[in-house]
Amino acid sequence: MTGMLLKVLPRKLRLRLREKQLVRDAAARNEGFSCRALAGESDYNICINSDLTVSCNCQDFDGSGQIGSLKSQSLAEIFAGPIANGFRKTLAARSFPTPTCASCADLRIVPVEEATRGLTSYRVPYKGIMVENTVLCNLRCRMCNRKELLQLRSQQVTMPLADVEKVALLLKEHQVQSLLFFNLGEPFLPPDVDKQLQVIRKHNPDIRIVTSSNGQLLDESRKIEAALMTDYIYVSLDGATQDAVSRYQVGADFDRGYRNIRNLVSERDSLGSKTPIVEWKYVVFRWNDRPDQIRKAIELAREAKVDVIGFYRGDGPLGDRSLRWYYHSIFKTLGDRVPGGIVVNLNNIPQHLLAP
Repeated sequence: MTGMLLKVLPRKLRLRLREKQLVRDAAARNEGFSCRALAGESDYNICINSDLTVSCNCQDFDGSGQIGSLKSQSLAEIFAGPIANGFRKTLAARSFPTPTCASCADLRIVPVEEATRGLTSYRVPYKGIMVENTVLCNLRCRMCNRKELLQLRSQQVTMPLADVEKVALLLKEHQVQSLLFFNLGEPFLPPDVDKQLQVIRKHNPDIRIVTSSNGQLLDESRKIEAALMTDYIYVSLDGATQDAVSRYQVGADFDRGYRNIRNLVSERDSLGSKTPIVEWKYVVFRWNDRPDQIRKAIELAREAKVDVIGFYRGDGPLGDRSLRWYYHSIFKTLGDRVPGGIVVNLNNIPQHLLAP
C-alpha cells in the first residue's frame, strides 16, 4: 500500500495497519518498543488531567492511558507503579498498551536489550509536563467527543485552585523545565485562570509556559492578563473567513478571534515584552485549503503582527480531509516543516523558541 493511500484511510484503520507493520518490522529485526514518555524523557506527553489523574499521552480520549492519580499517589509512585510498569513490559514485548501508542511521537523502536533495560531505567519527567486545567470548552468542534470526555472526568471537570497549587509544587519539586498548560479543554474558560497561572509562576518563576486557546475569550481583562503570563500561545482559528472557521470550530466568531489575536499582540508590544510568542494555528481541511485562502491568512497574520502562523493537517472523515495538503505546491514551499504541519515564521523567531 502506498504512503499516500495509507494517509487518507480512516484513522482507526490507519492505526491498526501501522501497529501490524511496526510489530512485523520489530520482530524481523529482533527489536522491541519503548516510550520516551514512560522513560521520563518526553518534552510534553505526560498529562496531569483536570481530576488529577495522570495520562501517559496527550490524546488519551478514552482513559486507556491513565497510569495513576495524584489524589492518592506521588508522581514518583505513579511512574514506579503497576500500570506504568505494565505498559513498559507490553511495549518491550512488541505490543501496544493503548490505542494511540503506534502513532505517538514518543514511541521508540530499539534493540531488545535496550527495551529490556527500559523496564527499570526510567525517571520522573523533568523536561515537560502537560496540565489540563479544564476539560470544558466554549465551542463544539466537529469530531470532538465532549460528552465522553466529560464522563471521563466525572470526578472533576475543572481543576480547583488548591489542586493547581499542588501541581505547581510538583513542578517545582521535579524542576520541570516546560509546562504545556492545555489539553482537552479551553484553558481560558475558568474565571480564575489568571490566579491559576499566578500560582504556577509563584512557585516556578523560570518555567516555560506554553498554552493553546481558540481565542474567543481573550477579550476579557483577566484572560488577557493570564495570556501575558505565558511564554508561547497557540491561537486556533481554522480559516480566514467566518464560513471557513465555523465549518469546524462550531460556535466560533472569526472577527472576534482575529481581533483578539491582534489585540493580544498589541498589548504585549505596549508592555515592551517579547512574550508570549503568538502563533496563529490554522488546521487545514478540504474547505479551507485553497491557495488563495492560505495566502489571505498569511496576509492577515502579518497585519496582526503575529510571530508565526502554523498550518496543520486536519484529520477526521475522508470527506473532510485536504488532498491539496499532499500534492499542491503551496504546501511544499510554504514554510518550515514541523511535526504534523508547516510554520511560516513571520518575525524570525529563533528555532529553539518555537513551541513543540
